[in-house]
Amino acid sequence: MKKAIPIILCLCLCFSICFAEVPCECHQAVCSCFIQLGDGGPAMEYIQHALIDQGYLLQANDAHLFDENTLQAVLRFQEANHLPATGTLDDNTLTLLLWGLLPDELDVAEPSSNGRGIWIPTDGGIRRHLKHDCSKMEDPRRVSVRNAELMDMQPCGKCNRNGKKE
Repeated sequence: MKKAIPIILCLCLCFSICFAEVPCECHQAVCSCFIQLGDGGPAMEYIQHALIDQGYLLQANDAHLFDENTLQAVLRFQEANHLPATGTLDDNTLTLLLWGLLPDELDVAEPSSNGRGIWIPTDGGIRRHLKHDCSKMEDPRRVSVRNAELMDMQPCGKCNRNGKKE
């Protein structure tokens, strides 16, 4: 039985990653695609307020950075909602935090026009991008279009030129 527990946990993690609306693209041992410790900007302010509203974070820091207190709040949120406790805001965690539903449940309630991920800056920008290297962003993070829109991230004019769509 003790040997089965790690296998079951691994399968649960794989299942949740495989069925996320916006999967990891970096394929590194420690994913750098999603919002995580050290990130900041307007999206982080929105996220911190959602964690406060749901009772997982006492107060946002003035700089709206994903700090140690935010990390602990994210971990508590993930554990309380039976998500893999990674401390990163992957698509499942972020969607559940912002919408109260997992991506597949949200698609049933409000079908998404697009399952593709887009890139948001972690250094204070307010634009969402089709490409990770647009506008010389440093360490951009992937989110769904729906989550970016909810956090008031505006489309990048440079990315959306020439008829490209999110």
